[in-house]
Amino acid sequence: MGDRVTLARACEDAGMQHDAAEKVAGAVWDAIRDNVATDAGLQHVRTDLKLDIQAIRTDLRREIKAVRSEIDRAINKQTVFGIVLLIGLWGAILTFLHYRPPLP
Repeated sequence: MGDRVTLARACEDAGMQHDAAEKVAGAVWDAIRDNVATDAGLQHVRTDLKLDIQAIRTDLRREIKAVRSEIDRAINKQTVFGIVLLIGLWGAILTFLHYRPPLP
């Protein structure tokens, strides 16, 4: 109500008659009342945004951890494959050297 009175006084100060200023102030205030952000409303939105951001951070950390685990598993598989391959090649070389005919 105080904002409507303030608006009406501003209209009167601008040269409008008292009745007209009150009607204009009432109409303007009724039109914008539901669209005006209040401190409590902004605080509520801020709190909601903080909670949303925290949830996104938590999900993102979980996803990063899962991707890192997948990468670690893939690296471990490649490492084991590489070691087995090297052992196999080393065994083939040793077998070749053992059974090859002597050099002249």
